Amino acid sequence: MAVQPMATDPERPRRRPDLRSYLRELEEAGELERVGSVVSIRDLGRLIEASDRAILFESVAGYSMPVLANAVASRRRLAMAFGCAEADLRRELARSLERPVAPVVVDRGPVQEVIERAEEADLSTLPAYLQHDLDAAPFLSGAMDVSRHPETGRYNIGVRRLMLRGPRETGVDMVAPSDLRAYYRRARELGRRFEIAFVIGTHPLDYLASQMRVATENEFDTLGALRGAPVELVRCATVDLMVPADAELVLEGYLDGDWTEVEGPYGEYTGCYGAAHFNPVFKLTGLMRRRDAIFQSVTISGRRLFHTDSAVLASLGTELRVAHAVSQAVPEVVDVYCPPEASGFHHVRIAVRVRQAGDARNALHAALAATEVKMAVVVDEDIDVRDDRKVEWALSTRFQADRDLVVLEGMRCIPLDPSLPPNQGWHVTTAKLGIDATRRRDKPAHLFDIPAMPFEDRPRDWFQPESRTELQALRERMEASLGTGPRFVDWLEQERGVHQAQIIQVLGMLRAEGRIRLDPDGRYWPAEPSAG
Repeated sequence: MAVQPMATDPERPRRRPDLRSYLRELEEAGELERVGSVVSIRDLGRLIEASDRAILFESVAGYSMPVLANAVASRRRLAMAFGCAEADLRRELARSLERPVAPVVVDRGPVQEVIERAEEADLSTLPAYLQHDLDAAPFLSGAMDVSRHPETGRYNIGVRRLMLRGPRETGVDMVAPSDLRAYYRRARELGRRFEIAFVIGTHPLDYLASQMRVATENEFDTLGALRGAPVELVRCATVDLMVPADAELVLEGYLDGDWTEVEGPYGEYTGCYGAAHFNPVFKLTGLMRRRDAIFQSVTISGRRLFHTDSAVLASLGTELRVAHAVSQAVPEVVDVYCPPEASGFHHVRIAVRVRQAGDARNALHAALAATEVKMAVVVDEDIDVRDDRKVEWALSTRFQADRDLVVLEGMRCIPLDPSLPPNQGWHVTTAKLGIDATRRRDKPAHLFDIPAMPFEDRPRDWFQPESRTELQALRERMEASLGTGPRFVDWLEQERGVHQAQIIQVLGMLRAEGRIRLDPDGRYWPAEPSAG
């Protein structure tokens, strides 16, 4: 691997480099709950799901490591990891990815404080807990995998779940399609041992970076891009791989066997149980860790799907891919939002500024074709896609099912989707739904406006005490304004010191004399001359 130092961009703030500094920021912001009392490993899943904050269990009975969960299980916490406002998250992610930062190799790092080899390394000492009641075993859900292509040496980084099978063996979900699966298949074809390392407890943005689809020869460049600084790498103790020096814990070993060992079931990112899979196994050869290592769990599934690490991270990644795809199809994308309640992958809302016929349909097709999104809703720029109430209102007032539905069949999907028919994995396809909830363009635009309260944008001292005035003078002023087609609110603004009752009296006089007419747009005009 060619690793070279690269100077950081002076215009970009250097982000704090590790998990621990991030936890200090969370605590200062009131986003970290510390549990100081001793808790049972059996209670972790329940207590984690009940917490609205990141949660750190400082003492788990029978284990030496504290346990961290929910580290980025909210948009606010993810924004804190980036050092930006929530509203700027997607923009900050896109900007960071444009500027990769090469890693640097260092001689030593905190993760090498304790090194255990062969029989010394024992997975049963890790506080992995049963996350969901029907899981086949405790899982290590926060394992970031690091591997290399058996021929090119290109580094690949992803996130895997590891099912404990014993003190030195786990199951590993080799989801298809994935680079890791392809690398492992090629190694088997070449008859080579496939070494791999699993990093647990690292900078929170590393997990996000591992999910980005970026063309690069070294995926550590992407981690550096999101950190805003080079990732310092150290060499593993028992395998020929580099890993982040500031990690909490690294499991070293190799993958073995064909797709024959049962792995799962497991509570999946969908919020439902995933069926058991058949996979290779991971065999442990060594372990590196900090002396006071923190064991990090990435929360997945459960009754509060919207408040899990996996859904929040996936949502931001989906938004970025959708925004990029749609921006190629329409002139102006206003906003994109992927609700974490829909797993972070399956639903997306897109606000566009429609400039010509077909923009909404173009946006729908682009979003549905470019990602694993199953349902996309396109709205006008006046709808806040993050506001459930506004989106529901747009659907109820701007959508007609016989005209505004798009259904695409035979599309690529994530096979873990439980709504799919029974299948054998890779060959299954899905149907996708697009909803055009933009307003009709053959009706006046204001008919689709949300009614606003009169004068809500005026300062309080704008209003003057209402008074009675001479009706004839008021009549002359109101009648003179009819040439501009005023609305009633315009008279109220024009006659700021006049009592509303007198405006209504003048309106009645003009109507009785046939000198005024009201058009369907709510504007008043001089009466048209009679035909006689």
